Amino acid sequence: MLSRRPHAVLYLAGFVLCGLMVSFLGPAIPYIADDLGRRKGDFGLAFTLMSAGGFVGAVAFGRLYERGGHGIFAAAAAVTAVAIGALSQSTAFGAVMAVSLVIGCAAGGVDLGGNVLMVRAVRDNLGPWMNALHFCFAIGGLSAPPLIFISQRASSSLTVAAVAIAAFALLIIVGLRALPSPEPVPLHQADGRTPPTVSTVFLVSMFFFFYVGLEVSCISWLASFVDDGGFGSDAAPAIVTTVFFAAFAVGRLAAIVLLHRVKTWPLLTASATLALVASAIMWIGHSNYAAVIVSAILFGVGVAPQFATMITTCEAAFTLTSKVTSSFSAFGSVAIMTIPFLIGLRMNQVGPVALPQALTGLAILTLGWTFVVRHRLTAGPTLPQTP
Repeated sequence: MLSRRPHAVLYLAGFVLCGLMVSFLGPAIPYIADDLGRRKGDFGLAFTLMSAGGFVGAVAFGRLYERGGHGIFAAAAAVTAVAIGALSQSTAFGAVMAVSLVIGCAAGGVDLGGNVLMVRAVRDNLGPWMNALHFCFAIGGLSAPPLIFISQRASSSLTVAAVAIAAFALLIIVGLRALPSPEPVPLHQADGRTPPTVSTVFLVSMFFFFYVGLEVSCISWLASFVDDGGFGSDAAPAIVTTVFFAAFAVGRLAAIVLLHRVKTWPLLTASATLALVASAIMWIGHSNYAAVIVSAILFGVGVAPQFATMITTCEAAFTLTSKVTSSFSAFGSVAIMTIPFLIGLRMNQVGPVALPQALTGLAILTLGWTFVVRHRLTAGPTLPQTP
């Protein structure tokens, strides 16, 4: 365990970078849209392309991680830094779309790599480490809105933010190159765990489709939702998104502690229920700034523990190979590819209330599917016919 802590620290730093990548576009859209003279809803296509890149990245990197480790992780981190730099200098709508595709592919590689390599490096007491990993994603997401706001104030552009991200990525790459990659997890574990059936992978992957659609839709459109809400402050979008990510970080930090005392299924059910309640509050009070702040806090806390806790639950039930994890990521990418784009179209039609309406529906689906997965993993067949 001690020998693997330097590895784990690098993966935690990689997930801070991943959180920055995934969360960068949403709070940047109001500025990019103003610079290009486009409506914010037009940028729903950027989220679709970013997700398409994420899907390709999840499938391609899933195969690469079967044979490699740190070198692949470092390459993905380098591409994300270059892509954010290109986004900061984009002066055309088409260029923003192309860069979004690249960001999605590379961020998918960092995301998948962090999950796969953490499982390999820390094989005992994985739950707290996995929640710490995703806590670091929240730290990255929390850093994106203020970083973009400061960059705009300092240079009236995204350049300062891009340079800071590139420097951070370089530090991670240097660290990865200095350490050997951990060995892959054996397919057949000493405690009897083996790879799951195709149907089990599909059912769990559908949970990630609903959950990632819920989480990323909020990350993608919250700034625009607040910006269009008429709350009378240019800083309001940055304030609300920062509050959301702060609550998101607190939720994931709390999950690290709670998993020592609470089983995974009660934690999943409670967090999914809280996310549903928060979405309903945001819908009902969408024109009230205080209600939006409260709902952003509750939503952040509620949605935060679900991804890492489900991964931990699956790791305890069957062998979590890179191909299985790649399937989870691919379904999440399909959600990002479709759901934020549809919300953007809906926002152009009915206004900002489209966001909390969509979040409420997705929260219902996520909560319901939690029970479906629980039934399969606790009562149904999870083991495969073949390794």
